[in-house]
Amino acid sequence: GHDGSMSTVHANDTRDALDRLELMIALSGADLTPTIARRYIASALQILVHVSRLSTGERKVMRISEVAGTREGEYNVEDIFVYRMTGIGSDGRAEGAFYATGYEPECIRRMTTLGHDVSMDLFTARELIAGGEYIVQDKK
Repeated sequence: GHDGSMSTVHANDTRDALDRLELMIALSGADLTPTIARRYIASALQILVHVSRLSTGERKVMRISEVAGTREGEYNVEDIFVYRMTGIGSDGRAEGAFYATGYEPECIRRMTTLGHDVSMDLFTARELIAGGEYIVQDKK
């Protein structure tokens, strides 16, 4: 793979996106076992962002997850940030909040070895406040 690639897969959530990629490999006629296909997919992807259209018509980032390889032949997917909708406001817009799950992504370690300074406070489990500033800075 190449650093910095992006792609879109239409799926119901992050795990469903991985299953759909696996299905595409199977439908292509490639002679790979599901376990090998999962290893290829897991090694090619680091971060998954799930965007959904809510019942209000708004599009919202619902979760940001890291693909941390495979474990016992299954994807090891760790949620980093999630959105929890709590209701619909009088203005017809979604009410809810984003939360950091407390999981510290493995890809952050790779970023620090490349000279980026990332505050691990960003990943402390909590509700995220709108307008909060988190900056990734180069050490150089």
